[in-house]
Amino acid sequence: MLNKRGIGHEIDWVIGMGLFLTSVIFIFVIFRPGVTKIHDPKTLLDIIQDGFNNDTYWTITNVPVFLHPANSTYKTGNDIAIVDLSNKKINVSCKGKNPCRTDNYNTLQNLIKGKDKFNIKVYYVKRDERDDLPKPDFKVDPNIKTDPKLVCKLENDKKHICKDRDPELIEQALNIYKDPAFDRPGEIIYNLTNTAIIMPALLEESITDQPIKTKYLVSASNKPINFNLKNITSQFTYRFTACAKVGENDWPYSEGVAASCNVIYELGVEDVAEGIDLASFFSLNITKIHGNDCIQGYDCIKEKWKFPRSKEFNIKIESLPIGIKQSNISVIFPIGVSPPENVNTFVRQFNSFVLTEKSTRIPVMIRITTW
Repeated sequence: MLNKRGIGHEIDWVIGMGLFLTSVIFIFVIFRPGVTKIHDPKTLLDIIQDGFNNDTYWTITNVPVFLHPANSTYKTGNDIAIVDLSNKKINVSCKGKNPCRTDNYNTLQNLIKGKDKFNIKVYYVKRDERDDLPKPDFKVDPNIKTDPKLVCKLENDKKHICKDRDPELIEQALNIYKDPAFDRPGEIIYNLTNTAIIMPALLEESITDQPIKTKYLVSASNKPINFNLKNITSQFTYRFTACAKVGENDWPYSEGVAASCNVIYELGVEDVAEGIDLASFFSLNITKIHGNDCIQGYDCIKEKWKFPRSKEFNIKIESLPIGIKQSNISVIFPIGVSPPENVNTFVRQFNSFVLTEKSTRIPVMIRITTW
């Protein structure tokens, strides 16, 4: 006779061992004790590049502005006028002597809204080599700051103007940009209100039915780009209000147009320049994370970018030799971290631009190395 109790015992043992082995395998699959995670080189390079892009790239918006007098009454010849670029627009086809109606114009106001003088630069654009920059003999406030270290100490809405941008590092970047090949000439002093840019202008009379236009460039960024905060303080013989142009008409415009808006302006095509902010790149070395005990700089950047602690990397930016004089840019993050001999390294290399505070693009090569 078969021993049924013995057979049942063996089945229980088999089932128990199966459950035990399944549990062990489950633990190893899920928790992988003693197993070091293998990081794909492409994933590591992607993490570094994404973090680099997010922390160092910035944009500056540039808008051309074309000015001309409404009629010959408001020409200044070789003299300089102070012109308020207002948030109004006017239809230049308006007829008659009575002041023409103006309406709100938000395009320029949207550019300067929420910004202060340290966010905006204004340039005069020469028409040819014989053209001179308007140089009115105006007075400026002698107490206004003109240095990054001083400007960055000012308070704006109870927050530091330069926020996470260290003034020492801003100045370090500005010194690199001093190469004349990457300068943008024509910067002018201006005043700023909540609704208008007030600037010196040259207004010329035309001998045809088309006005002579003088060109300016307004540059604006959410980060500080202007460290000359001087204001025009003297009173001028010529002080005009400018409105945005709507419609078409032969020049000179009617007395009604000129009575409402002495000067007419037109905005050109907006250009948004993007590139690397060297000051922000330098700031990687002083990065901290609030509430985290990571070591300032490289260690905190690893935490911020979610880069594996067991891996290392560096990023190098160098000027591109393209046949013209280049700014001597050769910077690396982090300083002093390089791969040891006989270790596998993975490299990603690509071209980009450093963007100066004057919207000048400097071509550079980015080299990311990880190991």
